[in-house]
Amino acid sequence: RRSLIAARAAELRGQVAGDALLPGSLSMSVRRSHLLRDSLRDLFGRPVTELLAPSMSVYFEGEQGIDAGGLSRDWFDSVARALVDSAALNRFRFSVLAALPSGAVVPRPVAPGKHEVEELRALFAIGRFLALAVLRERPLPLLLAPTTCKHLLLEPLNLEDLRALDPDFVRHRVERLMQRGSLAELAALICEPAVFFVSAPTELCPTPQELEPGGAMRRVTEANKAEYARLLCEFRACGDTRRELSCLLHGFWDVLPCELLRFQGVGPEELSALISGSCDPDPEEWRMHSRSSPSSGPAAGIVEWFWEALGGDLAAEDRCALLRFVTGSSRPP
Repeated sequence: RRSLIAARAAELRGQVAGDALLPGSLSMSVRRSHLLRDSLRDLFGRPVTELLAPSMSVYFEGEQGIDAGGLSRDWFDSVARALVDSAALNRFRFSVLAALPSGAVVPRPVAPGKHEVEELRALFAIGRFLALAVLRERPLPLLLAPTTCKHLLLEPLNLEDLRALDPDFVRHRVERLMQRGSLAELAALICEPAVFFVSAPTELCPTPQELEPGGAMRRVTEANKAEYARLLCEFRACGDTRRELSCLLHGFWDVLPCELLRFQGVGPEELSALISGSCDPDPEEWRMHSRSSPSSGPAAGIVEWFWEALGGDLAAEDRCALLRFVTGSSRPP
């Protein structure tokens, strides 16, 4: 992570005449009552040079406090939680992410209409937010789908990626399709006389789409069903959200270019760890990097009880909540 941050800073300095032209700090002011709206609009409108300023401070309107690190940690954590909660509750306005059964989030299809441009801009801003969290070393309580992490690195997907995304789809549609003599059974399953080159309906995209120009008229046969399976898998992974995914990717790359990630040797698993950190703070590491007082006397026993409770009685979710109460972030640095 350190080498990635240093490389991005050096790249930025090389794009301007000198450090004097770069902003010294990034300052943001948001309302807690409109946290997502304020944050995403601000992130979308800021110049990249400002987002990459050496220091950052966040202020919550109507609250007293000077940001010495805690408020910005709180902002990163709160925005990520708001994104996850809105995705899980299926609130469409500013819920441009959808929650998978695994808990990971992916871009949601944006419906045409008066909010279309605003929601696509929100996805671009979310991409910037994720990259900014990596560069500011602020792990988020948000799990990005492994397929999206691969897209961020321009790595090809395989059947195992799709299995992780939707195991039922792979088991009941793709694997069954590849069995000999399965086309008649599949046609009966979807209540159609034949199978054509169109997508399978999903919760996010219930209307089948053509997998290729003229796909609604092209019949699937034993000779071309491998091609059909490939196109079907590609569409299930991102086909119904290509535009939305592109907005998120370009927002991320705007702050943290793909070329730099690949040059630094960052893989999909490592990128996921950089974004999300650990969802289970290690009690031993926590104690190792903490200062306890008093270390002797009658009160020392209470301190020891605290560490025993932290390691034995609290679940991972409770430790994250306690860490957020103490530091402003539910993820260890």
